[in-house]
Amino acid sequence: MRDSIFTIERRIDLIEAYNKFFNDISNITVTINKGCYNARSERFFKYLEYCLKNWPFRMGAIGFEDYFYQINIDFFRAQKDEDILYILELMVNLLYWAPKQERKDSEMSLMLSSSEVETESIRIIENIEYIIEKSCNMKIREKYDDSKNEYYYVISKRDVEVDSVLETAPELSEILLGYYDIRNINDSEYKKRAIEAIYQYLEPNRKKYKGLSCSAISEEFFNSVNTFGIRHNTKSQKMIQNENIYDEIFKMGIYVLQSEKMYQYKEELTNLRNI
Repeated sequence: MRDSIFTIERRIDLIEAYNKFFNDISNITVTINKGCYNARSERFFKYLEYCLKNWPFRMGAIGFEDYFYQINIDFFRAQKDEDILYILELMVNLLYWAPKQERKDSEMSLMLSSSEVETESIRIIENIEYIIEKSCNMKIREKYDDSKNEYYYVISKRDVEVDSVLETAPELSEILLGYYDIRNINDSEYKKRAIEAIYQYLEPNRKKYKGLSCSAISEEFFNSVNTFGIRHNTKSQKMIQNENIYDEIFKMGIYVLQSEKMYQYKEELTNLRNI
């Protein structure tokens, strides 16, 4: 039997998909405050830029170019994968914010019809989710900012190994999930904080891990953290020259976290077999 279009796994080119997305969003016209006395038609792209001016996380920006100038991205000429992902991340946030902004602006008059802004926002968010998943195995993750009392959204790389340990160490969830956020991919300081958090979680039971199948990996993890200046930065410690070393140490820590859970499963199964 031939696969249907819904079961064929497709991989797409990020730049090509982004250009298609940009063309789409630039050519949409929506009715703002549809059904209200102050309803108006406007280019959706222009409306999102208006929403940016009121978005709580705008960093003082007054427009798209201004926002991305602060992080050294040329908004209208972005070609690097990382820059495109940053732009898509902002768009996701504004698409979630746009319906809220529309409701805020129409508080003095009831919106009598379904919102075209919300309908288009949902559709385009779904398109972005597809683009980032099929082009680079990434997903949109929701986060909450207590100081602003608002949700915001980040694009993060999917990682089955990280997902598998969240139940084992829920107190590490936020920092582990953040390790693969696009803004942290090249941030060595964040990576060191994440690795140190794993170290602090595992260290009280270091002797126990020596008796598990992960013994060699756990000892290499502890020794590497102490040797490469992740916990303490003294002259006697070695400097990391290759940034990939952080990822390798991080993955070893994740492996040890996984091993503890696997040992529990083994004990449960052994007990059941011996009943």
